[in-house]
Amino acid sequence: MLLDQKHLTAKLITGMALVLSTFIISGQSYAQEQDLYKHPKYSKYQFSKNPKIIDLATQPAAVASGIIVELMKRDNILAADLKAIGSKIRFHNFLNGSHSNFFLTRGDVDAVIAGDAPTIELALRHPIFIPALIKQGSSSIISRDLMTVSDLKGKRIGVTPGTTSEFGLLIVMSIEGLSQKDVNIEPMEITELSSALHRGAIDAFAAWEPTPSNALMKHSNFRVLAKYPSLSMFAFSRQIVEKNRPAALHIIASYIRSLKWLRQNSSNLKIAAQWNIDGIKSFTGEQPKLNSDQISKIVRSEILPSADAPFVPRRSLEKGGTLRMIFDHLIRKTGYENSKWITVQQSIDNTLLHTVLSNPKKYRIGTFDYTMEQGE
Repeated sequence: MLLDQKHLTAKLITGMALVLSTFIISGQSYAQEQDLYKHPKYSKYQFSKNPKIIDLATQPAAVASGIIVELMKRDNILAADLKAIGSKIRFHNFLNGSHSNFFLTRGDVDAVIAGDAPTIELALRHPIFIPALIKQGSSSIISRDLMTVSDLKGKRIGVTPGTTSEFGLLIVMSIEGLSQKDVNIEPMEITELSSALHRGAIDAFAAWEPTPSNALMKHSNFRVLAKYPSLSMFAFSRQIVEKNRPAALHIIASYIRSLKWLRQNSSNLKIAAQWNIDGIKSFTGEQPKLNSDQISKIVRSEILPSADAPFVPRRSLEKGGTLRMIFDHLIRKTGYENSKWITVQQSIDNTLLHTVLSNPKKYRIGTFDYTMEQGE
């Protein structure tokens, strides 16, 4: 069951309100109920209120957007350009977009790379700029014994709350006439889902890549119940753009530079894919089942097609567009005021990207200097 955006729009006009209400509420309560400062992976992170230090929240375990972050970490041009204006960037790894949102709304991080649903939630809760699209990909529902989405009724489903995968799960279920009341949602970290399904603690899970592909390669009895489209986007806090716009421009330039370098040849793509694998293993403690060739294939499919102009599609903001439809149903169920639509529209701001693309020599988007580990 592969759901394209057109199919989703046609099917979900009546059911989206409940889905979105459930998604947003669960995402907020999940963050509020936890003290993420004590999370074992985040407790030693140091953040700065200095606008000259840009703290970027990333998700290394998210393929294929994780590959972009690995390139930015090694981008000597980015480091030099930021140093020239008295700035620097620090990368902080998180497990999901809900966690990233937690720290951005508290002023700890200045920018995030996250999925569409957490980014939309963030735009409604905090002043941000969304200057660029990172990827257009898919997430999946994986099971062991079930054959169809309708078989999920009464079953235990593992999901990371407040993320694109939870949102997509609820959408897919609504198409089959199921609501959250018909299943048992089991909140889990993204790294716990596959093993939980294997040992029978859950009957299915919803997740973004590479978790589904890793699980399918590791367990031959796992199967895909459904796939659904998902996006990832770049977002800056409005405050950091206002206080240090030059740094934000250099960071976007690094992103564009990474896309151009990846498109140069298959060797570059394979090197970056291996960096992505190493980053996933370092953060999660697990060796991904996907190899560099398989990750390269995902990047070619989800990132490189929009590499020339990675803008968030404006059509999604028009009447009947995805983001507008989401907002229209959301305000009916969660109490957001209709005037908030202006906030969402203004959050998707292409000016940073336009500036960089219009000044290729100034921002050196066609020049490459990446730190290569020994043996590369």
